[in-house]
Amino acid sequence: MKTNPRRAYLAVLIGITTALISQSALGHELVLTELSSTTLTATYDGLTSRISISSNPSVPDRWAVTVSSASFGLSPLGTGWIEPEDNSLFNTITGISNMQGVSASVEFTSDSNLSFHSPLTDGSTLNNFGTDGLDGGTINLTFNDKSDLPDTGSTLGLLGLALAGLFGATRLRFRQLA
Repeated sequence: MKTNPRRAYLAVLIGITTALISQSALGHELVLTELSSTTLTATYDGLTSRISISSNPSVPDRWAVTVSSASFGLSPLGTGWIEPEDNSLFNTITGISNMQGVSASVEFTSDSNLSFHSPLTDGSTLNNFGTDGLDGGTINLTFNDKSDLPDTGSTLGLLGLALAGLFGATRLRFRQLA
């Protein structure tokens, strides 16, 4: 009996597509972005509906992020993302708590010198950080630090303006000497 190569190819293609769709459907992304020493934003699969962020205004650079219907593993405790402006400081996971079947919280301290694991680069993802309680999918965690990055656009503009002024002043001086 002869096997039709097109059918075999189609079966393999359908199997790969199904595997990719089911894998991506069960993976979730928790993305935290530090905007300043008092402001942190968070999204879960691009949305903010299952997330709450708490902080103490008198203690900058510390937040607790809670995700409903989730649980977080304890092994990432002490994981740090390298601060973009100073590679001796980290954005560190300093606490994890789980309320079984209700929610999970993770606490962060920014500009910390604590990191108990190999530090991650800013913007990189910590895979398998937790589990989604609604569908059993894995939760991956990404931390982005945008708070201490210099504003290069206005800095370069001011530098250009200063250089143009110096150039104009020297040309004016040479004309007066001649």
